[in-house]
Amino acid sequence: MRKDIAELLRVKPYGLDISRVGFYYRTKTILSRAGIKLKGGYSEAFPHALRATCATMLATGGMNAVGLSYFMGWASISIGDRYIRLITAKEFALKQAREIFG
Repeated sequence: MRKDIAELLRVKPYGLDISRVGFYYRTKTILSRAGIKLKGGYSEAFPHALRATCATMLATGGMNAVGLSYFMGWASISIGDRYIRLITAKEFALKQAREIFG
């Protein structure tokens, strides 16, 4: 999936400024290649999940909230900030767990 996301970013180097329908069809193809079911349900993926995966990967890679919000096409940096806080909280929790359990 990482390869397909990288290809999407290569095609759209200035951000994901594509229509909702265009995004749906592109992610549908990526999810299908990955062998992930596409219809609704808790055990199945939906195209918007790939967008969240991309944002998470960018945040984990060190992109700041302003850059993340711009790149993903969000009107407010608060959404990008939310991804950054989640990544930071996860890293902090994992560090604490390692310290506790050795």
